[in-house]
Amino acid sequence: MRLVLAGIVMLMAVLAVWPFFGAPWVPNDTAVSPASNPVPTRIAIYQLTEGESPAVKQGECWVKSITAYRGLRCREGNLIRDPCFAQTTSRVLCPGEGDALCSTPRLCDTVILEVGTLPGDIVMAALPAPWRLELEDGSVCRFSSGGTGTYLGERLNYFCTDGAIVVGFPDAGSLQWTVKKGKFGVSPTKAVYDDGHVVTVGVTAVWY
Repeated sequence: MRLVLAGIVMLMAVLAVWPFFGAPWVPNDTAVSPASNPVPTRIAIYQLTEGESPAVKQGECWVKSITAYRGLRCREGNLIRDPCFAQTTSRVLCPGEGDALCSTPRLCDTVILEVGTLPGDIVMAALPAPWRLELEDGSVCRFSSGGTGTYLGERLNYFCTDGAIVVGFPDAGSLQWTVKKGKFGVSPTKAVYDDGHVVTVGVTAVWY
């Protein structure tokens, strides 16, 4: 009982002087964005919204998606679309990247591809990761299927609408998922460096 009382007194003493010292310094690569009343992350399955009618084009799918565990990697002419999602045995839905993320205007819009037949050996990944993230800071991030750099041994996985990049995969260890996010540059020696603070940001929604 005395130990408990002593612990309470010590805690009260620390809290009493805390305002005079401020919060402790946090290294750049572990800095945490302030969050109050975190909202559980919403898990969503991508599908057409009511009233949405994408253009129908010709294409083909030949292998599993690199970015989405239930998706396909498809081709529309010379454009690679990844991910695309099977709607029927001969038709797939390919979500557009949006104006802020697409490097090619033709990739901005969502399309439906008529592909003839789908690959028969597609197997879903055992450890699925979302292909699209919506973050508390208002940005939207999409998994990169191309070559990227690494930061402290982790791949730069998700490119965001605010120019930042998510390091690695989301941490799903709590009701609200989180990601490590920052802005990066490349040195003359091709090494990736931190161009500012890498912060932890809450994830409002993940898309599969």
